[in-house]
Amino acid sequence: MEAEFTSLVSSKSEDKSEYRRVRRRVEDLPLHKDGETKKLAEQRIDLMKKIDDHLDKIEQLVVERSNTENSAFIAEQQRRLNAGVEVADFESILANVKLGLPYPDVASEQIREQFTRLQLEAQRKLDVAKRRENWLRFEDEYHALMRRGNLREAAQRLVEKRDDFTEIETLNADFRKKCLSLLEDKTAELVRGKQWARTREMLKTVRADKYVKTLLDDHQLRKIEDMEYKVDVHEDKYLYAQVENRKTRTIATIQTYLTDAPLKTMKAPVKKYLDYLEKMDGKIELEIEGTVLWGANCWPNHKNLVKINLDGSEWFEVEATSNQNDSSVIGTNTCVRKLSDNINVNVTIKITNGTFLFNINVTIKITNGTFVFNNREHGQGTFEGKVSDLLGGGKTIELDKFGNKVILKIKEDSLPKEPTLPEWRE
Repeated sequence: MEAEFTSLVSSKSEDKSEYRRVRRRVEDLPLHKDGETKKLAEQRIDLMKKIDDHLDKIEQLVVERSNTENSAFIAEQQRRLNAGVEVADFESILANVKLGLPYPDVASEQIREQFTRLQLEAQRKLDVAKRRENWLRFEDEYHALMRRGNLREAAQRLVEKRDDFTEIETLNADFRKKCLSLLEDKTAELVRGKQWARTREMLKTVRADKYVKTLLDDHQLRKIEDMEYKVDVHEDKYLYAQVENRKTRTIATIQTYLTDAPLKTMKAPVKKYLDYLEKMDGKIELEIEGTVLWGANCWPNHKNLVKINLDGSEWFEVEATSNQNDSSVIGTNTCVRKLSDNINVNVTIKITNGTFLFNINVTIKITNGTFVFNNREHGQGTFEGKVSDLLGGGKTIELDKFGNKVILKIKEDSLPKEPTLPEWRE
């Protein structure tokens, strides 16, 4: 029996069942009372003790090896924990840790404490990584909102998450720094597009937003209010420029300024100009100045009767002396018309005195009665158009003889005086 035990030990066998088998055989040996048998009994007891001691030694080796593996497991997870960065790293470590130690039943107190600390550290780092991941995601969302100009939504997110992240004050400061400049850029863009109402609504909405008001101070909020006023200035200037510019000045643009201009700082001169246009659009007692331009072939130094009818009624009837390439002012007359009215003007010039030389032979036979020699004409002409055609340099009416012409023009001082539109001012 002892030889079998010695053989197992020599072979470094750790099969405890073999040792127990040998021990059971030793236990089963018969007991004897003689002296020689007593010696054998002591040997049997001694062998059993040796077997038990060796079993204890094997058990101790197994425990030591198990704890070595336990320590190696902890060391590997700790290494991974120290190197971990992402949430997935720590989730993988925790998944391994939750499976427990390789040999939990034989783990020493020290190993158990190390394992507990590992678990706590892994969970803490996972929590930190998740917070960091959430923070980075939130930070990206915030910057995306700011890039798109969604200031109210960005402010709302900052206020609602202020207790979730210790780093949020950096974004609060960023919002305070960028909010006004982003508003100024957007305002300039909308003003260039003449989107006045939309610009004002945007500024007013941002200024009144409860989340924005939480982040901005009173000074910054007043600056937004100043932007609203500047938009009013831009629109008022633009609408006034439409009135000031002759190319765009109409009753419609004037009415638009008087109705829609936000400040109406130029209301008085614009209203005055509207009154002027209304007078110009109505009936005016106009003073018309007439001039005859004598042609190169007219009869010189003759008296003429210049007759001008307006819309079939006698208007001018003036004597004038004709001289070649000269002119005669035939005075002025009035008419009450709108500048937009259509008119029909007929001009006749007849010579009333002088001698006419004819290089022809004429035989006149008078049988009875009185013979009357007709006046010689200096021409006729007509004009159909509008009263406004007589503005400025007037209207030149070509006559049908000798190159004679008649100019009719409205005297400017008979028109309503055009008021001056000053430069825009606050």
